[in-house]
Amino acid sequence: MKKIKIMVVDDDKDFLYLIQQTLGKEADFDVCSLCSSKKGALPAALTDSPDLVLMDLNLESTWMAWRLPAPYGSRQMPALLF
Repeated sequence: MKKIKIMVVDDDKDFLYLIQQTLGKEADFDVCSLCSSKKGALPAALTDSPDLVLMDLNLESTWMAWRLPAPYGSRQMPALLF
């Protein structure tokens, strides 16, 4: 079974560590990218092709949704803002 690739964008490095440790224990998930700023998030999303993006809303992460190619390849990239 294919693992779900997850990218996490948050400026809190402790949260990034916690999310990586928590999701990394799950057999079905692969944390493919951790970004501590919005600057590196778009290139990482385009390079790593995650299945899901978890983004901190306080980083003005909605900017990324407008910059991703639409459609993103042949599929949509779901994002969860927190």
